[in-house]
Amino acid sequence: MSDFAVIDFTTAAGLSFAQPAFAPSLDNAPLSRPDLSFAARVDGVVRACFSLWWRATPQIGGQPSVCLGHLYAEDAAWGLKALDHAGQVLRERGASGRVLAPMDGSTWFSYRVTIESGDTPPFFLERFSAPFWPQVFEACGFELTARYRSSLTNDLRHDDRAAAVWAEKIAYSGIRVRAFDPAHAEADMKALHSLSLTSFARNLFYTPISQADFLAAYAPILPLVVPDLVLLAHEGDELVGFVFAVPDYAWKQRGEIMDTVVVKTLAVRPGRSLAGLGSYLASQVHARAAALGYRRAIHAYMFEGNVSRVISDKSATSIRSYGLYAKA
Repeated sequence: MSDFAVIDFTTAAGLSFAQPAFAPSLDNAPLSRPDLSFAARVDGVVRACFSLWWRATPQIGGQPSVCLGHLYAEDAAWGLKALDHAGQVLRERGASGRVLAPMDGSTWFSYRVTIESGDTPPFFLERFSAPFWPQVFEACGFELTARYRSSLTNDLRHDDRAAAVWAEKIAYSGIRVRAFDPAHAEADMKALHSLSLTSFARNLFYTPISQADFLAAYAPILPLVVPDLVLLAHEGDELVGFVFAVPDYAWKQRGEIMDTVVVKTLAVRPGRSLAGLGSYLASQVHARAAALGYRRAIHAYMFEGNVSRVISDKSATSIRSYGLYAKA
């Protein structure tokens, strides 16, 4: 008899986890819409759980994939049981394609596992995973398919050459940069959604997200937004770039002085005419953060080789690395 039973994370409430610090983010379940979820409970405590997605998943080489997310295990032994049961379920269901893990259905929701944790405490919106997962994935035949990292800069006044070029260009380019407008938050977020679809369309494992789901995913964060930390670049009436940063509220939650911002997203419309705009927006959000009294910035979850990683490399050091695993 299996340790795992089907569970509906969209309605399950008050779940108790043996290791709550590593509990999965289940708030996204109504939006990520897993096809099937399982949990193993002993004495009323969740020892391991996971969800599976095999519809509307990322395409890999033109072929559909399977996503394995909402992944949690009390220890490595339970992790091995969870991956083994997930494999059994997929075989029974006839679901084919490479399995991506951990990924909560798409890259719009929680994905990646911590590979190197470093000494820096978790920042706001960061998901920490138990240290045994890389070994558990490898033991079950998964291979590391993508690496990501978060970087910290202590120099918010760093002199970026590409940004300096754009600072001169901005005066005659017709591009206008402004802060987020809380009075028209919905309109601004709809514009961010549209540009995100265009800007990220070529990203690894990309799938589109509906406007309604995008707005719902960001809704919990909006009350925490500081307008000067979310900058929008317009060319005429068209949004062509944005940077989305928030204060690192994790410091406040620890009872410490909040002196850091987290740069969550940087997007620019594809095209050579806007090359360098991303660097300019990053430098501008750094400058505005410094003017507000912040001393440091974390550029979060950058794909290795991504342009945004190159931007952060100019003034930052890596504090954490993450990985996404795959199995044929």
